[in-house]
Amino acid sequence: NQRLAATHLALKQDLSATQQELRQLSAAAADVKAERDAEVRRIYEKSLKMDAEVRAVAAMKSDLDQVRADVRELAAARKELASHLQSI
Repeated sequence: NQRLAATHLALKQDLSATQQELRQLSAAAADVKAERDAEVRRIYEKSLKMDAEVRAVAAMKSDLDQVRADVRELAAARKELASHLQSI
């Protein structure tokens, strides 16, 4: 009976220690998950910002192409006017 009681006590202590370790591991896992979630959020927000920047650059490129076309038209008109002025 004493041996059984001692074994029972040892098992209860092991169970208590294991439960404590499980609580610690659970807390550590929660911390890791929170860190991972924060990192995923940061990366997602960064990708959204980069996407917005890409769209802005694309819009600027479109505007630049239009300005270049306008410059070519104005240069051609200037040549035509200069030619017309010389003929006058």
